[in-house]
Amino acid sequence: MSGARRTLGLLAGLTAGLAAAAPALAVQTHGAPEGLYAHQIGHVLFAAALVFLYVKITLSPLATGRGWGALKLSCVFFFLWNLAAFANHWLEEARPGPLFNGAGGGLWSRSMAVPAANADLLAYLLSLDHLLCVPAMVFFVLGLKRLAEGES
Repeated sequence: MSGARRTLGLLAGLTAGLAAAAPALAVQTHGAPEGLYAHQIGHVLFAAALVFLYVKITLSPLATGRGWGALKLSCVFFFLWNLAAFANHWLEEARPGPLFNGAGGGLWSRSMAVPAANADLLAYLLSLDHLLCVPAMVFFVLGLKRLAEGES
């Protein structure tokens, strides 16, 4: 098989896979209250661990430099992400219906329901938690990379 045919086949398969994908919801609810409680406890414990790590890095005389600074920024962004996710899970359980109405059933026809209250707008803003989580992961990886390269 030639390289061009292999590439064309790969692109056709990738296109078919993307076209057949179902929507993935960023915020998922948990069945029965026990699942939500365990998940929320996980957010609290992760946030507490981040505060502990941030304080340890700050108080350590050896933890100076750009690598440690990036790890501290990672802790801040992950902490804020935990707060947003915790609040969003709580609001999601309190909502009488879905935030998105998904009229039409297709992936591209999803539209936001008209906010009936400030809680709807807050839930929508909190559902943008990837704006906190992605920078947290980037700073974490950058910090580890700099530490591994010996920048301290």
